[in-house]
Formats: sequence, structure tokens, C-alpha cells
Amino acid sequence: MWAGASAGRSPSAWPPRFKDRKDWGSTPYVVAVTVDAARGRFDESHGRFLHAGRDGLAGLVDRAEAIRAADARTLRLRPYKDDDPME
Repeated sequence: MWAGASAGRSPSAWPPRFKDRKDWGSTPYVVAVTVDAARGRFDESHGRFLHAGRDGLAGLVDRAEAIRAADARTLRLRPYKDDDPME
């Protein structure tokens, strides 16, 4: 899950392309989401990409089955050549 915050860094310290972003979430919000994740709230979405600042996590919990059925929000590891040891 991408919580979208850098501990100890204020938005003014982020690269210019990110300075006006509002979807990163406050530190208390990120902590609350992390605690929820540790308690298993998002277990039905394991292995899926979640963005705590953009997704509306309560909605994601409700849509977890549909996301899994569509095999959505998964990151893939693709080999770079035929004898790639990660294949």
C-alpha cells in the first residue's frame, strides 16, 4: 500500500512537481491507515496497489472482491530476456 507521506518532510521540501498535491494525506491520517493495515482492514486487497490519499480506503474495502475478480491493481514482474533468473 502506498501511504503517500514522507516522515519528517513538509510539502515545501518535496520536489516542485509535488508541492501542490493535496492527496498525500496528513501524518495522522497516514498513521491511522497504517494501523488499520496492521490490524488487517485491507487484507482482502493483499498484493494489490492501494493509494491511501486517493482511493478512499473505505470504498476500497467495499470493492475488494470486484478488484480481485478483475485481477486489478497488481504489479507485474516481467523478464528482461529469455534466460532471466526471475522468470
